[in-house]
Amino acid sequence: MGKLGVGNSVLDKPGKLDDLVSMQMKCHSEFFQHILSKIRAFSSAAVIGGADHERLDGKGYPRGLLAEEISIEVRIVSTPDVFNALTADRPYRSALPIEKVIAILWEGQGQSHDPICIEALKRAFAKTALKQAA
Repeated sequence: MGKLGVGNSVLDKPGKLDDLVSMQMKCHSEFFQHILSKIRAFSSAAVIGGADHERLDGKGYPRGLLAEEISIEVRIVSTPDVFNALTADRPYRSALPIEKVIAILWEGQGQSHDPICIEALKRAFAKTALKQAA
């Protein structure tokens, strides 16, 4: 929802984003929080969605929160958000295979993502694979 405030010229830009365009893109989290916070029923979701690009090591955005400042709800949402972004085709790259994305998430455990959330995502895929095989 926050990407509505960014614009297609940024969202569809092929190649690496320059600093200015990258800053514009990073505003989508704040736009999301601002939009949803106007609706009382979604105020909790607004805070979660506004922080879904924060990292445990404080290198995330928009506020650079540290691990102890990031709620479990945000941690739960941020892991599949990255998964979704990496498994989707983008103007600047093709979708990555699921196995590669899970490996990328594990590489960043404790720095960008909570290992408990990565493990939960991995288990969910294992369950889905078992159901599809049956």
